[in-house]
Amino acid sequence: MKQFSSILLFVICLFFSEKCISQAGTLDKTFGTNGVTITDIYQNHDAAVVAIQPDKKILLAGSSTDPSNHITVCRYDKSGLLDTLFGNIGRVLLNFDSYTYLRSIDLQPDGKIVLGGIHKGVLLERLNPDGSIDSSFGLNGMVQYDSVKYDELLSLKIQKDGKIVTAGQGNTPLYPGNNRFTLHRFNTDGSIDSTFGTYGD
Repeated sequence: MKQFSSILLFVICLFFSEKCISQAGTLDKTFGTNGVTITDIYQNHDAAVVAIQPDKKILLAGSSTDPSNHITVCRYDKSGLLDTLFGNIGRVLLNFDSYTYLRSIDLQPDGKIVLGGIHKGVLLERLNPDGSIDSSFGLNGMVQYDSVKYDELLSLKIQKDGKIVTAGQGNTPLYPGNNRFTLHRFNTDGSIDSTFGTYGD
């Protein structure tokens, strides 16, 4: 099958600016090229989540399942340029062996980046502020957790104490074939917090 060499991925329009000189509702022409930044990625991607760091740098991440399964995280400076100090010239690529979807992102007070999504259940991945994988989290930076059949993470938030709360859906043994809300809480090292709900659920 012929593989596309370069497919448009990310388009950012500035949402927040310290020195916004544009009229309300118009693009900030000082950002990127006339208010827009476009990044091409080798594989077909969808931009899914965005986060603004305290220093105003912008994290944008998305995932691809065609033709391979991976998550890409890009970081931009306030002007809309890729931050070359992050990952590989501004980008981090995380590869997986099967369908993977990115759904959420949040920042810890220490600058570490927590990504959440779906990969054989709930997926959590933690990066250091420079984009490298945080090997102290889960197994080599990754947590996979499936308490119910087809457990899916749709959103995550980090508490002030560093614990990670995830929300999503899944089929439970009590109601097979019917999705139910699910909540999980994880400790700062990625282990399930057994003090929360019923064994962390």
